[in-house]
Amino acid sequence: MQCEICGKESKGNMQLVTVDHTELNACPKCAKYGTEVKRPAPPAAAGIAPRFGSLRALQTSQRKPRRDMYDTMGDDIIDGYNDTIRNARLAKSWSQEQLASEIREKVILIKKIERADIIPEDSVRSKIERALNIKLTEGTSSLSTDTHAAGSVDLTLSDIVKIRHK
Repeated sequence: MQCEICGKESKGNMQLVTVDHTELNACPKCAKYGTEVKRPAPPAAAGIAPRFGSLRALQTSQRKPRRDMYDTMGDDIIDGYNDTIRNARLAKSWSQEQLASEIREKVILIKKIERADIIPEDSVRSKIERALNIKLTEGTSSLSTDTHAAGSVDLTLSDIVKIRHK
């Protein structure tokens, strides 16, 4: 497992510590920079029966994991998307009504998008892209990390912050 502060590999002796209200897995050397997190034992381990019997245990085991909002975010929409849509629509000699009919959306939505009053949602954007044969998004850039011969390395706290020793 990798220390989330210094980035060094550590064999199983990681400690969960809190540094500025953030829980991190740290090696014993870096654990001194935070306070150790002590978690109470789960009720079943402490000999306490679940509150609603086996039904409660069944319900908690079937919960879906929470979705991260960044998983659903797509690429960034280009600047001047409204002009791109208008020009592509006019190149096909379509009116706003014809485009709306083609993508099965309301005409007022097309008007607002072409005036740049609103940014189209991903579903509407993809319909417009297919109907007009255009691309309205550009890829987002991500942080680059240092790579070693073995492959890429995850970004750690020590890559961003300089630790001062007293």
